[in-house]
Amino acid sequence: MGMGTPVLAIGTSAGRLLPRVGPWMAKVKWAFGVLLLAVAVYLLERIAPGWATMLLVAALLVAVAVGLGTLAGLRRPWGGWSALRGAMGAVLLVYAGALVVGAGTGATDPLRPLHNVLLASDERRAEVHFKRIKGLAALEAEIDRATAQGHTVLLDYYADWCITCKQMEKYTFSNPGVQAALENTILLQADVTENDEQDKALLRRFGLYGPPAILFFGLNGEERRRFRVIGYMDAEAFGEHVRRALA
Repeated sequence: MGMGTPVLAIGTSAGRLLPRVGPWMAKVKWAFGVLLLAVAVYLLERIAPGWATMLLVAALLVAVAVGLGTLAGLRRPWGGWSALRGAMGAVLLVYAGALVVGAGTGATDPLRPLHNVLLASDERRAEVHFKRIKGLAALEAEIDRATAQGHTVLLDYYADWCITCKQMEKYTFSNPGVQAALENTILLQADVTENDEQDKALLRRFGLYGPPAILFFGLNGEERRRFRVIGYMDAEAFGEHVRRALA
């Protein structure tokens, strides 16, 4: 019904229901080209550094603004649709500038380009920082050190291509309530992006297939297996989960 009915309707109308060929087709092609480039940037975000993604989005917005005729419109009076296109392009240029500034300050989220600029210095220092480890030996050494110092341990399995891992970093670990719950906890991060033999051995050690996964270890250095987190968890739920896992 969904595919056949439109074909029958258009066919029996002898093409009268179809728009006529004209310059609008070039505009449609241009619009779909922009969408394809946007999808490419979205896919590259999984493996590219945050600042590079910000700059790619900024470049795409500048290209769209130029395509809308914003810069050309500065040399002639605007009116009607050209004024609307020019205003839209101007907004895109301003946002592109914010992305460039944000990339320079270390921001990684294109939806919050000025996040680091607007943060107070003490709030910026409060952001969670993980210690990267590689291999089973490094993990066991860190757990032994934390146990000797009287700390619990959180182990985060991470990969550059793991979208959920980045969501946890942006929306969950950045939450002040979560940070308070993890105050006495050593934060370790196993980067398994390369998926080499050491990474595979580290995954096999705990029966995992890959990220995202978050494991908790008590004061005795033993994993509290029933509190494992597989997948995304929002800040409020995760904060409560941490308090129960490390109680």
